[in-house]
Amino acid sequence: MLKTRYFGGLRADGVVTLRTADKAEQKGMWRYLVGGVLFSTLSYPVVFVVGVLFRPAFFNQERAWVLGVWSLVCGLFSLLSIRSGYRKHAKAGGLDLRVEGIVPGREKLFRTVLLGILAAICTYAIVFVASTFFHADFRLWIFFTIRAFDATKIGPILKILPFLMFFYIVNSISINVFNRIQIGKKEWINTAVLAMFNALGPGLFLTIMYGFFITVGLMPTDYLSWGLSSMSFWLISIVTILILFTIVSRIIYRATRNPYLPGIAFSIVVTTMLCTSSWTALI
Repeated sequence: MLKTRYFGGLRADGVVTLRTADKAEQKGMWRYLVGGVLFSTLSYPVVFVVGVLFRPAFFNQERAWVLGVWSLVCGLFSLLSIRSGYRKHAKAGGLDLRVEGIVPGREKLFRTVLLGILAAICTYAIVFVASTFFHADFRLWIFFTIRAFDATKIGPILKILPFLMFFYIVNSISINVFNRIQIGKKEWINTAVLAMFNALGPGLFLTIMYGFFITVGLMPTDYLSWGLSSMSFWLISIVTILILFTIVSRIIYRATRNPYLPGIAFSIVVTTMLCTSSWTALI
């Protein structure tokens, strides 16, 4: 098998470009994308049922707990896929983890974490200003719910944040480094394909569930007990979030060559959105 000479890197004007890949790595990318879709689709109902039935009392938000565990499981699957793809294809092709930003120095990592936290704080500062002075928040039906919150939500946020941060960091590395491969002649094609596959798992699950509803008149979960009827509803916002994350993380990576920054900032915002919109049980 011929080795690939990667041209992905910083151009003279500082822009991060796509990279070429041989046919073996391209086929591998499609296998991993399809595998990720199938895994996320099939694992969600399993994680949901197990999470609802065996939720530790310490995690006192059921919705945040279930989605956090599912994110962690999907992140682990993506990490294993990345490791396999690197060992089989990218390493032999000359992919440099330091050049691509996956192995940052200690100082850069510290600045990345600090900047990611500040970006999330500034985002919610705008929300608090809008709420305080204009009595407004940012809600788009069931797709986004970004609103001010009180100190009682900080505990649940800190509990779930490690789960989502792990997923979004791994997802950002997958999108911006290992799957940043030439597809067509324009970079937006690669971004569009990855955005579609990133959200296709929950999207496929919703299509199956609501297709059943249109045909029969009831959701499949309506036949179950244990409070499982909300299984589908919880995923609707995730589809939109994953598409948006793919686009935003690609923009940030092109400017910074740092896959950790969008993962950290986005995970804090998404976790805050999730925990401030979920019912909290008293421990």
